[in-house]
Amino acid sequence: MPNFVAKWADMEVNYNIRTAIPLLVVGLCTGLILVVYKKSSYSWFLSWLVLTALVFVAELGQLFLPLRSFDLGDVIWGAFGAGFGLLLVLIGKFLSKKIKHFLYE
Repeated sequence: MPNFVAKWADMEVNYNIRTAIPLLVVGLCTGLILVVYKKSSYSWFLSWLVLTALVFVAELGQLFLPLRSFDLGDVIWGAFGAGFGLLLVLIGKFLSKKIKHFLYE
């Protein structure tokens, strides 16, 4: 891991937002899978709920670790990161359709 990333992650002000970063990546990957398999908008929403539940379960698990605690802020930032990742894929899908339409018609 680059040193600047480690320093950023260790800053107390970034404790909650750093949860959003991995969920953003997972949201992107999930969105790509949903695009490839041409899933409905219901599947997109359900995927976001599952990713949010994943963060929630991970936070609950911290209740059983010494010197750790449940943090609702982490759940919120994780849900935001997952949603933003999914949204980026949706925007890319929309733009690719517009570009194809523009180029081929």
